[in-house]
Amino acid sequence: MVVACQPTALLVSMLLVHVYIAGFVGGGLGEAVLGKVRTRKVKTLAKTVNELYGARVSTSFEENKKLVREVLEGRFSKKLANRIAGYLVTLKKLELKKQQAAAAEEEATKAAELSSTES
Repeated sequence: MVVACQPTALLVSMLLVHVYIAGFVGGGLGEAVLGKVRTRKVKTLAKTVNELYGARVSTSFEENKKLVREVLEGRFSKKLANRIAGYLVTLKKLELKKQQAAAAEEEATKAAELSSTES
């Protein structure tokens, strides 16, 4: 059964489907990318490890995996330890990105101050 509808309504519905699908694949008009689902347990344990051993956490999964297994000492399964190590990589990358953004902003304000004092 074919439903007759106005061309504008059809175009709008097609556009909405495109935006909806593009959001899932991470491109197109939506630019929405779905993240990974992590349990509260993974997040809280990873944040605790990051707070206590922040200097030893790196962007390398293998190094974080060794750290997590050393810190948690077999209290959790290998799968959970790997998930924690993976989330530590994400946390460290976010931390580095924030530091770079802050440094770039600081340089921009210094450059703006220098240009205003020269004028």
